[in-house]
Amino acid sequence: MRVQRFRLKMMKFCYSIRYTPGEKLLIADALSRAPCPRRDAGEIDELDISEMIEDLPMSETRRRQLQFSTLNDAVCQQIKRYIQYGWPEYKECPQFVKNFYTFKESLTGAGDLLFYINRVFIPLLERQQVSEGYTRGTSGRIKMS
Repeated sequence: MRVQRFRLKMMKFCYSIRYTPGEKLLIADALSRAPCPRRDAGEIDELDISEMIEDLPMSETRRRQLQFSTLNDAVCQQIKRYIQYGWPEYKECPQFVKNFYTFKESLTGAGDLLFYINRVFIPLLERQQVSEGYTRGTSGRIKMS
């Protein structure tokens, strides 16, 4: 849960991670020794989640549609349960969830939505509709005579 909470907070930033040897991290070493107030392991700030969801680059209507689709999608609901309670071994996963097993550590649930790293996870039915929309929107190649 701690890593998940950290991911949620960092989703609104664009960043890159670089390795620095520990011997060069003098300030970080000193700061890591400072005591911090402990939070409950299962506690995620509702304010952080609502801010993150409100900052998504989509309309309110589209966000609600995705939330509804996520709540009504069996795959999304199973993934949310696994995120919350832990993933079983690969061989014990239902077939429809095995496709997501390899990147399970990158999946996060926030509110009624799922996220893959910092992107909204689109339920299967929505993916088909988006794909059809792209196909209808392109007129293809027009022959010039």
